[in-house]
Formats: sequence, C-alpha cells, structure tokens
Amino acid sequence: MSLPVVDTASCPGEHSQMTSSRLIAALCAASLACAHPASAPSSASPATASGAVGRPAVGRGAPFSYQATGPTRYLLERHDSVLVRLPNGQSQTRTLGRVAHFTVTALAGSPLRVTITLDSMAVDGPVATAGALDSARGTRWTGTLTAAGRLGGLATDRVSAVGEQFRSMLPTIFPVLPAAGARAGAEWVDTSETALRAEAFDVKEHAVTASRALGQVPHAGVQALQIESSATFTRAGGGSQFGQAVEVQATGTRQVTTWLATTGVLAGSQGSEVSDMTVTIPAMGQSLPVRQTATFSVRLLPAGR
Repeated sequence: MSLPVVDTASCPGEHSQMTSSRLIAALCAASLACAHPASAPSSASPATASGAVGRPAVGRGAPFSYQATGPTRYLLERHDSVLVRLPNGQSQTRTLGRVAHFTVTALAGSPLRVTITLDSMAVDGPVATAGALDSARGTRWTGTLTAAGRLGGLATDRVSAVGEQFRSMLPTIFPVLPAAGARAGAEWVDTSETALRAEAFDVKEHAVTASRALGQVPHAGVQALQIESSATFTRAGGGSQFGQAVEVQATGTRQVTTWLATTGVLAGSQGSEVSDMTVTIPAMGQSLPVRQTATFSVRLLPAGR
C-alpha cells in the first residue's frame, strides 16, 4: 500500500525535508486509519477499555440491544481528506475513498459470537494495487459483540494492509448502548481508551461519546431506533522512523447517526469526523499541522444482493 506523499520539490533542505515528508506521510496514513499490519499476523483487535459515565435516562418503550442474526450484508463507504501545511507556508491535500461490502453474522451467546467477513473492497486514492485488494477479499474476523455493542477479541485469519484499513473502521460501525438497552428518549455517555498502532507509531485515543435515542422510525425497509451520537476525542503518542523521533497530538470530533432495527440488527449509519493534529519532529525543530476530515456511511443491503 502506498501512502500520501508530500511533494518536496518546493521545500528547502531536500534530504531533511524528504525525511520529514516521509514521516508526515506515515502520520497522514494514521489519520486516515490506514494502519499497516505487524510483521506477524495479529490475533486481537486494538486494546480498548470503555465505561459508562453518569446515569442514563430511563427513556420509554421497549429496550433495543444487539441480538443474534444470520448472515447480514452491508455496504460501507468512507471518504477522507488530509490537509498538510508545510513549513514554507504551502499546503497539500490528499484524498482517499473506500467502498467495502461486508457480512456480519452474530450467533447466540452472552456475549454474542460475531463473525465479520470482508467480501470486497475498492479504493480510490494513492493506495493498494489490484493484487493487494484481491488478497484482502474474504478476510474474516471472529470475536464477540455484547448486547450493548462492544466488540472484543477480534482475531483474523490473515493480515493485509487493505484488511487493516477495513478493521480500523469497525468500532464506528457499532455504537455503544446502555447496559440495559437503549429506549426512545434515553440519553447516555460512554468513555473509551483505545490503543492504536499505525506504521511505526503508537497512539492512544481517549474519547467521550454522548448519545441519545430519538425514537422509532422506518429505515432501510425496517422499523428502527434512531440514535444520535456526538464524540470528542484526543490522541497522543509517537514513535521513530528513519532514526528520527516523532511526537503527535490530536483533537477531534465525530458525529454519527445510527439506526438499530427492532430485531437487534444494525440497519445503517452515517457520520462525519474532523481532527486537527500537530506532528512534531524535535531533532528538526519542526511542528507541522495536519487536518483530517471524513464522511462515512453503512447501508443494510437487501437479502440476496
């Protein structure tokens, strides 16, 4: 998989600027959630700790929660734009689009036993070759999904750059619900601490997500509970590449609307994300700002498609 590359032709100090550009390119990939696989297959999802904050409103009507379901097919679309401001005052933008078909199967249990299969993925941008896309087709993740929507212990049958791109988007697909289920009119807050690794960088994300259930509406041919979520997050971490230490700090917001069917099946979602990141290379005395914006959606596909 190729990464967004910063043009160095107009920048002074060709060698040092080229090195810093490569570092920035790698961090651009991190902001795009383009995590590279480790040298050996990973057997687990990124470490995440979550917990409820405050007391959820009681709400009204029957509670909604995730339930067992047979194979259910979805279409995911995500479009990212990364703006890098260079030391000479110029800026460059890289865009990346992804369209993925995937299938979710959840077997009865407490928690549910979930299997997620990447049926296909197309990428529009400076990324994977046709061979890389083909190698990711059919990748399967198995793990658990609680009735409240917490994914855990995802293990995969293979690791690829394209597959890791998709896996990194999974936490935004399943919103977290109150432990006793979400009812119309209920409001709740969830916190999460997630360890992420992209390229040679380790980053920890702290997020606070406030959600409210608006009520039942028809969506994708089913009755579903509409849930609005608003998150703020910070990211901090760093690493080294080409013998240079790199530090990263970021803040951002995420807005997501989700529809959860009365049958306990995700009926769809759509959202957007904006984050501002500062990349610091202490040895060079450089701090570069990076802004990432994204839109994404998940659509439930009719059976048989």
